Amino acid sequence: MAVVQPPKGRSAITRYRTERAFSSGESLLECRLGTGRTHQIRVHMTYLGHPLIGDRTYGRNTNARLKRLSAKKAETIQLFSRQALHAQLLGFVHPTRHVPLRFKSALPHDMIALIETMEDV
Repeated sequence: MAVVQPPKGRSAITRYRTERAFSSGESLLECRLGTGRTHQIRVHMTYLGHPLIGDRTYGRNTNARLKRLSAKKAETIQLFSRQALHAQLLGFVHPTRHVPLRFKSALPHDMIALIETMEDV
């Protein structure tokens, strides 16, 4: 559950792309996992210097990070009650029937509100 160099660590691949970049420095990302390690997205994004909003374990809402935001954005981030992480699409091959399965989930209301706040100028 940390970024370590081989041979001590196991390989983990996260592909990501920026969906939206907000003027305050936050971004909405789409992540695609090439592996399924515990906390993989959270660890990789923090390692790259872009921790998830609301991640109290790996992320840091430092004063310096919050000071560059408007009061409304800083308050929204501080009050966000969970990790800003959502599995929109999950897929795998069924272990006994060997058929591909896909499950989709709409973005929750609290994350929609968070994105709308980040979009405010």
